[in-house]
Amino acid sequence: MRVLFLSVALWSVCTAGLWGMSRRDFAVGFGIVKNYTPNPYTVEWDDREWAYVAAYLMYMADREGKDVGDVLARLSPSVRVTDEPMEGQRADGAEGEAYCLTNYGGGSMKMPWVARVLMPKEAERLLSNYKRLERAEGEGYLEADVYYSYRLPESGRYINVVHTQAKGNFSERETEALLEEATEVYWTELTEPIEGYERYRQPMGNAYARLGSAVSMWNDVRHFYPHIEKHEAEWDARLAEFIALAEDTAVSGIEYYNGQKRLLGTIDDGHIALWNTIAAGKGRMVATSSGQEYYVPVELDYVDGRLYVKSVAEGCGVRLRPWDVVKSIDGRAVEEVIGEREAYVSAATDAARHYKAARGLTALAEEGGGSCTRWSARAWA
Repeated sequence: MRVLFLSVALWSVCTAGLWGMSRRDFAVGFGIVKNYTPNPYTVEWDDREWAYVAAYLMYMADREGKDVGDVLARLSPSVRVTDEPMEGQRADGAEGEAYCLTNYGGGSMKMPWVARVLMPKEAERLLSNYKRLERAEGEGYLEADVYYSYRLPESGRYINVVHTQAKGNFSERETEALLEEATEVYWTELTEPIEGYERYRQPMGNAYARLGSAVSMWNDVRHFYPHIEKHEAEWDARLAEFIALAEDTAVSGIEYYNGQKRLLGTIDDGHIALWNTIAAGKGRMVATSSGQEYYVPVELDYVDGRLYVKSVAEGCGVRLRPWDVVKSIDGRAVEEVIGEREAYVSAATDAARHYKAARGLTALAEEGGGSCTRWSARAWA
């Protein structure tokens, strides 16, 4: 995602489908290594950092002609990709107490050290909801220093990982160097300035940046959605669609974002939401859930089968007033417009999907806009 961006993006388009490393194999292997190998130096990485690392590993694998096992070994040195499973074979592990990784969510909550000192119990309570290492003692833990094997979807090869092992098998220096390299490359080669907002950088136009987020997103659902058994086969098949969408850099950022929402919408659960981000530097992000290029200065609500105006930004020249009923948008019936947007909404019932699609037609409340400078007249014309 970054001044090499132009050449990288063009090269990635020309070579689409000719990658040296299988994207599907990488995505499956990455999720297993990320979530189930106990590297103590990745426990506090947040989801954004994991997306940087995923994008970077794919980018460097293509540049250097490396395979899945080569790049994933940077996260866990014992990883092996083989033609035959290594299930049950023992790994040469470091001496010491064996640890495994316990997952309580998608990443670790980073609290300032002052907060940890002043509120140790609160810090422990919060952090325990995410990831932590646990000593593998007693029954109920996978065997230490033993390989477990998982078949990769495209090549049919096996990724072999050790789920329970000593901290000494991992290098703090090398793990930190990986994150530093990934972050630097992400922000210098895999993103580009946004026209008119040069201090902001946008990853949406680069295939590697898109792949990094797509791989992370697909794995979050695959491993942590509580009802995945109802959608498992379908969701595994969706991986190819996530990858194809990410690699199609001819698709605009907004179209890509909405494409991701469409794929997530196949999971019928109202708790799933996707937020688009525009990055300002290496840390600060501006988020929006709308996925629209332009916005209108009104907020709508859907009540009893009708679409009402709930609020209007003052001074924008909009003639609508609260409680007005909207019957058409751009000359099209409201129901037709809402029906199209339902494809991008995840909800447990048809009624809930219809309601969320109607509420999402504008983004005034979500964007917090009381100022007309945040809204485009093109959206309202």
